[in-house]
Amino acid sequence: MVTYRIISRYKELGDLDNLHDSLEKSQLLISCNKCPLYDPKEILGKLDDDSFRFTTVTQQSRKDLTYRLQITLPADVSKLRELVRIALTKGTYINSQWCKTSDVAWAACDSYKFEHTEYNQHAHKYMTSEVYLKFALNSKGQALLIVSAHPPRN
Repeated sequence: MVTYRIISRYKELGDLDNLHDSLEKSQLLISCNKCPLYDPKEILGKLDDDSFRFTTVTQQSRKDLTYRLQITLPADVSKLRELVRIALTKGTYINSQWCKTSDVAWAACDSYKFEHTEYNQHAHKYMTSEVYLKFALNSKGQALLIVSAHPPRN
């Protein structure tokens, strides 16, 4: 039997017995009175704190950041901070949902979508794309757990 754990701040939202691999997407949505789960003002306040960390917690999030958004941590942490800032100030909150981050770990995440404009070296022009960002704060609020960060997938 697999023992799961919740690595995000909102442990009380989850019933570990009901979190499992075969849940449908609709079953992973978190209905809450105060959504988003994570106060954007709290996260914005932490973005300029050098002790606040950013951690990719899924293999896919590492690939998304590296290959789709050209962000490699820790070297490009300032670029990731700016994307989070844009998501929280100009983006649209989509929903909150449970995300499996490893074989045994789950996180209660907020999802945002936003437009991001960046200079494309290959095209020699600025290009705008839509970006989806899914994240959670860790249980102590010391790190932003990046679950996914990618342009729309076909």
